[in-house]
Amino acid sequence: MNRPRTNRWLAALAAIVLVAIGCQQTPKNGAGDQVSKKEQDEITKILSDTAGGMNKMAVPAPTLPANIVFTRDDIPREGGYLQVTIGDVTDAESNQFLRRLKQERCTCGCPHTIDQCLIEDPQCDVAHRLAAQVLREVQLGS
Repeated sequence: MNRPRTNRWLAALAAIVLVAIGCQQTPKNGAGDQVSKKEQDEITKILSDTAGGMNKMAVPAPTLPANIVFTRDDIPREGGYLQVTIGDVTDAESNQFLRRLKQERCTCGCPHTIDQCLIEDPQCDVAHRLAAQVLREVQLGS
């Protein structure tokens, strides 16, 4: 089971429940359906705290020392890497490809780099798309 995805679902469910409970309560001040500024602030804080707990993007992406060089043989043959069509790449392209995957964050909401997400969550479609995009950019010299 993938914890970050489970946490996202639980957070979304909690937000829905909070909204549903808030909608069922009788207004205390006779203001009808209006939500007070304090309640808005509390909901915003809860949702931002939840999102912050799920997405560790505040942690800087790792950097690799320049003396670490990858070759085609270093491209993993496991997990989500099996679903990325690598094709014929040179050692120089492989080096750029792997360096980027090991340094750039996956945008699926997990706290991992693209490389880590491909290995730890082979079903992550976001990581597959990002890896394919990075490979295209490397091969085009972008």
